[in-house]
Amino acid sequence: VVLNAAITFAGIILLGFIYSFSQNQLHDGVQIKTTISDTPSQPILAKDIYIQNPIENIKVEVLNGCGVYALAAKTTDFLRTKQI
Repeated sequence: VVLNAAITFAGIILLGFIYSFSQNQLHDGVQIKTTISDTPSQPILAKDIYIQNPIENIKVEVLNGCGVYALAAKTTDFLRTKQI
């Protein structure tokens, strides 16, 4: 009797999952109006943006993730000596 009740309960749960899945698959959703803006034929380069609006005091964090000891510190020192 207990086994039959467990099988019936599992069957009801399974039917609930099947119903929920079918409802999610059949749902059409909300229609979103797409708008396409006019974009220039040539993309804007980062260099051109920097020339128009130069940013001073750029900070870069160099992290060591390749396993070479003190590579990040050496790279940081190199960039600082080149004033990059």
